[in-house]
Amino acid sequence: MICNQDHDGDLPKSEFDKLPLSQRGRWRHICAGCAYELGRLHGEEAAYRLRERVRALEQKLIDVQHAA
Repeated sequence: MICNQDHDGDLPKSEFDKLPLSQRGRWRHICAGCAYELGRLHGEEAAYRLRERVRALEQKLIDVQHAA
């Protein structure tokens, strides 16, 4: 086993089975499941920051329109 993490449920089994057991190499995750989890987490965080930025810009636009 490449790692001790339980990756069940993180990705549909049919897709998870397609991942390589290892991505071993310099600066790479050894476990493809761990790499997938980290990538998904980073994507969720980036989406949240983008939504917050859009909300702030929308509010700024509303404030400018009300001030005019």
